[in-house]
Amino acid sequence: MRCSATVRLVAAAAAASGGDNTEDIQDAFKRAAAAQQALEEYRLLMQRPDDSLDLVACTSLIARHRYPLLDHAEVVEQLDDLAVQVQGRLPAAPYPLKVLQTISKHLYEDRGFRGNTTDYYSPDNSCINKVLQSRQGLPISLSLVYMEVARRVGVPMVGVNIPAHFFISPADPQLEFLVDPFGGSISFLQDAEETLARIAGTNIVLDPAFITAKQPMPPRVFLARWLNNLAAVYANVQQDWASAYAISQYMLATRPGDVDVLRDSGVLLYRGKRFAECIETFREYLARAPSDSEDAERIRAVLRSLEQQD
Repeated sequence: MRCSATVRLVAAAAAASGGDNTEDIQDAFKRAAAAQQALEEYRLLMQRPDDSLDLVACTSLIARHRYPLLDHAEVVEQLDDLAVQVQGRLPAAPYPLKVLQTISKHLYEDRGFRGNTTDYYSPDNSCINKVLQSRQGLPISLSLVYMEVARRVGVPMVGVNIPAHFFISPADPQLEFLVDPFGGSISFLQDAEETLARIAGTNIVLDPAFITAKQPMPPRVFLARWLNNLAAVYANVQQDWASAYAISQYMLATRPGDVDVLRDSGVLLYRGKRFAECIETFREYLARAPSDSEDAERIRAVLRSLEQQD
């Protein structure tokens, strides 16, 4: 299935370029091979324990589904440069709040980072290279930039897994405040409740443990949330089944035991009319899913129909 997927990528890229130019076809092969290599490298990373996962390396590999020739070293260099700039604006022996105030001012006022309110559903908002280039993104992608800069200047941050909006907070349990990475504001629990209320259109009351517990968000949870954003854009907004399927493969690597992800990848193959691969995926799903589940019964019916046509 991986080989045929690569061939499809090459064919699509060649068709987009006209398909007659030898250099264009060679470039299509190069990009397709690089995209497949990125997925394989990501699969290898996901075999490591959580505490050894590098989120920037992981998200750089994810971005290569769209930008196959992305250079991870350039992403790291840009983050290093931002941290050096912030460090140069800090006083001697700054307290943590002062550090974060300096980061927020430099990133959001001086350098122009901001949430992308004009094109919120662009896939580029979840590609770390484009976030750094355009200085726009989603809360979670901007949070990664902020956390990486903060870590480099001595204030480790953790993700706060609040539904509907992504916040970050200093890892130090004595520092009970939040940063909203969409705009860089530093706030407290009540401010976060007001932000969420505006998004949800109803009153929101948060458990103080969101701030006080300071349990670091597991890297795989962070990555799954990142991938969910991309999957939603491709499947629900753009109906780009090929790209949505590519993201489902990253999600399968991130959550290998989740049969629902396997089912969804089969559905995406079905929508993209890749029926041979769909049959293979649905068979694997049915072999792993509870036999009495409603989803399994529906997939079984679709599979019978496909096999009769095959």
